[in-house]
Amino acid sequence: MEDPRIGESEKQIFSVTTEQLLSFINDRFTAKECSNCSRAYSVQVMTESGDMPVVAQYSLARTPHAGVWVFLISCSNCGTVSMIHTEAVREWMFESKDPVGAGGVDNNVE
Repeated sequence: MEDPRIGESEKQIFSVTTEQLLSFINDRFTAKECSNCSRAYSVQVMTESGDMPVVAQYSLARTPHAGVWVFLISCSNCGTVSMIHTEAVREWMFESKDPVGAGGVDNNVE
């Protein structure tokens, strides 16, 4: 039985692969240098089981039962950790005018 708290948007977020997240970064990031060490930008996506990107939740101080979901990435040189809002990636992949989604990857969730 599926968890009723998990809707279609959440399923889409949890289906994002490392390759798809890197496609989003390559498409949307304009900076080519790390903001901390100023070296040429090289991103490592933090992953968990099955090479899926980590989805972290940061709780909100004024609303402790609510939170913001983010993908975590780090600079390959200095290790600075950055966050990408999961909703931005989801919208880019699943609400794009390109019917296949980002980077020619089939984004259908089954």
